[in-house]
Amino acid sequence: MDGDADNSSAPDSTFFAEINEIRNVLAKLSDDVASMKIRQHSLLAQTIVEEEEKDKLDECISGIKHRAGLLRRHLVAMKTNVEMMGGDKNSSAVRRIRRNHIEALMKKLADLLEMFNAAQIDYRAQVSKRIKRQLDIAGEHLTEDEVNAMVDSKSPQIFNRSVRSTAVRSALDDATSRHNEILNLEASIQELNDLYSDLAFLIHVQGVTVDRIDQNVGSAVHYVATGGKQARVAVQYRQAEMRKKLFCVVALAIFILVLFLIITIFFATR
Repeated sequence: MDGDADNSSAPDSTFFAEINEIRNVLAKLSDDVASMKIRQHSLLAQTIVEEEEKDKLDECISGIKHRAGLLRRHLVAMKTNVEMMGGDKNSSAVRRIRRNHIEALMKKLADLLEMFNAAQIDYRAQVSKRIKRQLDIAGEHLTEDEVNAMVDSKSPQIFNRSVRSTAVRSALDDATSRHNEILNLEASIQELNDLYSDLAFLIHVQGVTVDRIDQNVGSAVHYVATGGKQARVAVQYRQAEMRKKLFCVVALAIFILVLFLIITIFFATR
């Protein structure tokens, strides 16, 4: 008997061990996002950006995207497996519990991706400001819209200028470097947006399903309450009918008894 209990609980133990492992990965992912923000702030504060620092930031971002993608696929696979579980009463309850755990982790991952994306967008805006400052130093006094148009351009040649001053050349080189960084950021942001949209869609669909379940439960409660009232009315009506029938039977019995007595007395007096 104990052996059977251990065997039945083994799948649950494996599942929750997997859930805890994913929580740990999410916690590590959150730390990586925080580390990325620190690196971004450090790069923005540097007058001359060292390639080594940029490489470390790129490596950090790539690691976040890679782990987030693996997590997303793993969670979707787990959810698919849960939906394919058997349909008896016990497995239905287990399926519901497991689904809730998985979707909670999906929500955490989606929130983390949203935070990551917001940090990327903010960093892009700060880099654009840095480009404008460097262009001002180089004597290229452009409006914010003109700078944004240059930033949005995919051409690597937009910052090439015929200049003699070393300082101006350095400023333009920095602007070019920052522009290349923005191009990489945009690709990263788009990739994470797609990943986030997939998760958000899955969570939204499940949310609609939950809302429908709530509505169905509410309707069921209403129908049960209405049915209960109708049942009570039917019972009361049935009781009234029984009383009427009983009254008729008693009245008929009394009538027959009285008639019998009258006939008996009539013949007795003759």
